Amino acid sequence: MESIRSQKARIQWLKSADGVIMLKSFGDWTIDALRDAAGMLKHFSMASRNVSIQWDVSDVGRVDSAGMMLFIHYYDLLKSNKCSITVIGAKREHEKMYQLLRKYAPGGNLRAFWRQRVRKINFTQNNNRGNIAC
Repeated sequence: MESIRSQKARIQWLKSADGVIMLKSFGDWTIDALRDAAGMLKHFSMASRNVSIQWDVSDVGRVDSAGMMLFIHYYDLLKSNKCSITVIGAKREHEKMYQLLRKYAPGGNLRAFWRQRVRKINFTQNNNRGNIAC
């Protein structure tokens, strides 16, 4: 069986003459390829307030749930920074995944989503401990 090696996810940005920031995403947005892109998006989002952004995702290859949740998180974070964002070049399969996963990051509160999941797991584990016969 042939394995497919992920192409590292990357981000580039450039401010155009009219003040719009052109944000460009490349590569595979899969769990094994996201580290650099996550760091770049963190840096970009901390420096971006009240600006217009055109986010081009046309050169994004494969996307898994981790990659899409990362996109949703930073999209929402930039929106909360009062940025105006236009996404261009999204592939149909990426749009479908976005629609499927969007509900798990309402309002861009990804941390709250994961905290809720961890609490649920801890609750389940604690309840199961009481039910185990020794």
